[in-house]
Amino acid sequence: MIGWAIRQSVKRKVQPLAQAAGRKLAAVKARINRGKKNFKEARKRGARATKDAILPLLPGVSTLKLPESPVPHLLLCNDPPTDHDVALARHVIKSVEEEEERMKGKMFLRPSNLGVGYWGTVTKHKMEQTAMFIEQHRAVVSPLRRLPNEILQEIFVRVNGPRSGARSWTNASEIPWALAQVCRSWRINALSVSALWSRLPTMDLSKSDPRSRTKVQLEYLEELLHRSRSAPLDLYLFSLGFNGTSHPVIDLLLRHCERWQAVTIKINISILPRLFEIKGRLPKLESLSLYLSGYGEGVPTIDMFEGAPQLRQVDVGGPFLAELALPFEQLERYKDKMRMRNSITRVVTAANSLEALTILELCESSGTPPIPPVTLPALRKLQVKFCCTRPEFLNNLSVPAIEEIKMVSYHDRGGLIPTIVNIVNNSQHRICPLKTLRFRTHAILEGQLSGLLRLTPLLTSLDMPLPPSHDINVLATQSSLVPHLQACDFFINDVINTSLDTEVASALNAFAAARCEPRFLGGLGLTPRPLAPSPAPTPFSIDHHAPQPSSSDAFTSLPSSSASTSFFLPVRPPNTPSFDLDAEPRRLEKFTLHFDSSRWISMQKAALEGWKPTAASHYLRGLKHSLHEELPELDSCRARRVRKFDRRWVEKVKSILIGVEDLEPMMPEDVFLSEIHLSLRSMSEKRIGVGDKHRLYERAKQILDKWEPAFQTSLQSCRWIMSGEHGMVYIPQDDALRASPQALASLLTLGRTIFGGSIAGVGSGTTKDSINFLISLGTVL
Repeated sequence: MIGWAIRQSVKRKVQPLAQAAGRKLAAVKARINRGKKNFKEARKRGARATKDAILPLLPGVSTLKLPESPVPHLLLCNDPPTDHDVALARHVIKSVEEEEERMKGKMFLRPSNLGVGYWGTVTKHKMEQTAMFIEQHRAVVSPLRRLPNEILQEIFVRVNGPRSGARSWTNASEIPWALAQVCRSWRINALSVSALWSRLPTMDLSKSDPRSRTKVQLEYLEELLHRSRSAPLDLYLFSLGFNGTSHPVIDLLLRHCERWQAVTIKINISILPRLFEIKGRLPKLESLSLYLSGYGEGVPTIDMFEGAPQLRQVDVGGPFLAELALPFEQLERYKDKMRMRNSITRVVTAANSLEALTILELCESSGTPPIPPVTLPALRKLQVKFCCTRPEFLNNLSVPAIEEIKMVSYHDRGGLIPTIVNIVNNSQHRICPLKTLRFRTHAILEGQLSGLLRLTPLLTSLDMPLPPSHDINVLATQSSLVPHLQACDFFINDVINTSLDTEVASALNAFAAARCEPRFLGGLGLTPRPLAPSPAPTPFSIDHHAPQPSSSDAFTSLPSSSASTSFFLPVRPPNTPSFDLDAEPRRLEKFTLHFDSSRWISMQKAALEGWKPTAASHYLRGLKHSLHEELPELDSCRARRVRKFDRRWVEKVKSILIGVEDLEPMMPEDVFLSEIHLSLRSMSEKRIGVGDKHRLYERAKQILDKWEPAFQTSLQSCRWIMSGEHGMVYIPQDDALRASPQALASLLTLGRTIFGGSIAGVGSGTTKDSINFLISLGTVL
């Protein structure tokens, strides 16, 4: 133990010195490489200069007489030529081109057996001189030189990029300095466009020390403020690593706050008092992204942005306790990711003009009552992650223009879907305009989804956890339910391997056959089981004060009612028109299943395809395990086995491959269930055995080639194909992908990346788990 402590102490002391020495050695090597490169370039330039100086003195070369340039004043600048200058330049270009063609003809007619020699060297030099003369004068007549200044300036603005979406980190090197350093005319035009210089680089105050860095920041910031003149500013202030109360950069920016248009501020709360002087001085502010860090007590209300008359978009976040005052009544987009308090009630009751509302951490206290009845008439996008607040908190919200809803709640005990139903019902519209619905929850009760979808006939995209088999069969049999649905994604976090899951797999296949297959094919011959009559609307009672159930109870039980709120799942709201149950639904364009893990992907696919384990599949799986024992490098997480003193492993591997190859008859289902084809493909791609006379990777490839016809035949009856490592997409019988080589490759690799990305045309399969869903929820605005 003492020896280990001594070694660790020595390691801690020596490691920094070793790292510093490594950095110095790397710097020395870099300087040496740069010196070698510069030497080679200088030698080339010297050789070229010597050639240009000597060749014109040789006999024959001195007789080359190029015409004098009629526009010598335009050869060393980018000034626009006049019409007369253009005519003169084109005339001289034509005459020199004729001379160039004459010399090319001479070179072509010269016998090749005579070699290049002196004459060839002289002629090539003449041709180089004429080509240089022509290139110089073609630049004079180029249309770019006569481009109007207004068009050139517009090109500069477009090259600099549009200002849309969230502001990203911008370095000073990304400012278009180069546009003002090409030539005099470009510099004049670039400096004339103030919008080129109004997007300020990120001011990182945490790196302002030492003073020299602060001085550099102030210099280029002052230059940009001067060039942008009175243009609205787009700025990004970052000072989470700066604990001071003032800074010269902040002082400079505050002097120009009347020009602020799009502002991103990420600061510690210690520097917040310095910003209070901008209150009432923000006439142009349209977009605000504010992130504050700090738990200081006694911080006054943050109200410096409340008087901004043009403010329309706000993004706030961070762990702070201060109150935030904003002009909610004029906001169109609001995003809240505060961790301590939200005060969402104040937001939704005051922000009547909202078009998009995102709440990433809804953390109202348990004693906070639900929001009062409130209508957001213009809201089209609603995105909420319930952190420690039940979904019933939003039961009284009305959004008559809603088009997209994204919600996440893992503590709702079956209450998330009823909350969505209530939000839709509150709108009192003849037809709900909702088109996109994405949500995650641990509890979906039978009949909830069917009741919800009857209220949303215009839905085109549905992304949710796997519903009960009853609801899936309702989707398959009732064509009037969501007739406009184009994309359906189900997230599955359990393995489909029990008798109950077999019923779910059958329902999934029935839904896919009914909604994905062309009508004239009649599906895949799968008939959904007859459904029992739908139960009457059932009241659900959610107790706000009941203790939190365990994770297992959350799927199966609801608390008893005490102080509770009751609501119904209606089949259809009274003011919603009925639809023809026999109406032809729109064909589903994409039906994808997303899994929480790829570990049991073969079992999940087997359940959907109806494959059963056999003696052959168990035999092949045993051979696969033996193969991995001998070749652990087949697994990406295992190191290559040292075989220096083990000469028998080749014979062992060969015997395993012989056992695989000799299996007759080979059924593709047995191969897929055993996953041995993945091991063989990995073996061939990693070229295991290269340099060995046995060339094992070739043997593995031969087995795959032998199986390919059987795989190709099985592809015609295959209904599901992998999309990424965690997704499975349904392929209709008439899909062109069935005849493509990519389909077979996806079948053989179970979705592993083999072509630099996911399979084209079958979805990205990027929803690995609910965490990715939350990330997309947080970055959609």
